[in-house]
Amino acid sequence: IGLNEVQIGILKTAAKKRDYYYLSPEGRRLFSLALGPVALAFVGVSDKESVVQVRELAASHGADWPFQWLQKKGVRYDHLL
Repeated sequence: IGLNEVQIGILKTAAKKRDYYYLSPEGRRLFSLALGPVALAFVGVSDKESVVQVRELAASHGADWPFQWLQKKGVRYDHLL
């Protein structure tokens, strides 16, 4: 994909599914996307079945659907309130 030896070396030391290497004409950077369980419950899910479940929760619980979703996913969020 056009990476040089230094960039390949950086990627070899990166943590899988957490560290990402961004390369653009403006520059390049290794960054960490270490998301916690609450964030992952939302951004880490995109399959069709989950989307349907979210829509159903939103329809039945209104603005409180995120709390229902976190409960369904087994994610504790009470310490965030």
